[in-house]
Amino acid sequence: MTDPQELGAEGAPPPEPPPSDAWGSVLPAAVPPSATSVTLPATTPPAGGPHRLGARRLVSLIVAGLLMVVVIGSLGFFVANDLGLRTTVHSLTAELGSARASASADQLKITGQQTQLGADQWAISSLKAQIPTQPNFIVSAQGWQGPCGAYSCYPDGSFVNTGQAGEAVAIFKVTASSGSSAGSVLATCSASLPMTPENGTADASCTASSANLNQYFDDDPSGQVGLTVSVQNP
Repeated sequence: MTDPQELGAEGAPPPEPPPSDAWGSVLPAAVPPSATSVTLPATTPPAGGPHRLGARRLVSLIVAGLLMVVVIGSLGFFVANDLGLRTTVHSLTAELGSARASASADQLKITGQQTQLGADQWAISSLKAQIPTQPNFIVSAQGWQGPCGAYSCYPDGSFVNTGQAGEAVAIFKVTASSGSSAGSVLATCSASLPMTPENGTADASCTASSANLNQYFDDDPSGQVGLTVSVQNP
């Protein structure tokens, strides 16, 4: 039996001595788990439950889709605008090239026309140089006013003025046509051509006589003579 002295006042066994380490130091008593528990606030589920969360997600997806459509549309607009600008630039470049080619062709035409103009001016200058500024009579006909004999011959002629209006002198030369003196000048005479307009005509005649003419017919009464007519223009 247990000694009554070893029991407590109420008959309970005495408490156990506190634990100690190897050197006799008292170790702190182990703290028993707290009987108190931490109470967390209760969370209230959102109103509507899972259905409301699904609606919010659906709205978020719709908004994100709309934003994507706006972004893609903006990118498409900028891409289309860039392509339009590039097309415009290419078109303007082509038009500029065409305009330059046309300008080069026009410049070639202008150069050719200038060359032709220079040639025309030279031709005009040449024609002007050929246009007489003074009278220029030419022989249009010649002959005799009557028989040519031992004492004299009577040549005549017609003349046309191809130059400017003016006067000139016609020269008649009687030449031997037979015998040893054939071709020699037997007698000479001259006549003035009166003032004649441009493209006008004039007639002139004179009497040619000389000792050579007399000697020619004395030597050959049936001798033949010829006539050479010229004009002394101013």
